[in-house]
Amino acid sequence: MLVREVIRDAKTGEVTERMVDMPDVLTVEQGMVVTTQLAQLDTNARTLADQADAALTALRTYRDIASPTNAQTTAQVKLQARVLIGIIRLLRQKFDGTD
Repeated sequence: MLVREVIRDAKTGEVTERMVDMPDVLTVEQGMVVTTQLAQLDTNARTLADQADAALTALRTYRDIASPTNAQTTAQVKLQARVLIGIIRLLRQKFDGTD
């Protein structure tokens, strides 16, 4: 992206201007897209953390059942898989989704 560069000489005070190609400078629109994407990643990270807190409660509840039914055991295995996926995503900082 071409940007205007303004330089003032410290000794003479002379000001010069030129257009400089700076590919690492974002346009306003590009900056808005990046900001939106970062906000979504932050939201996903918080959602994963909230899901982990809820799963902790469910895991403790299952642990305290003396004789779980087959349905409870099946539900618990599915929950544990979701929890493990969430933990791995948190550790790897993969916040592109919340599944």
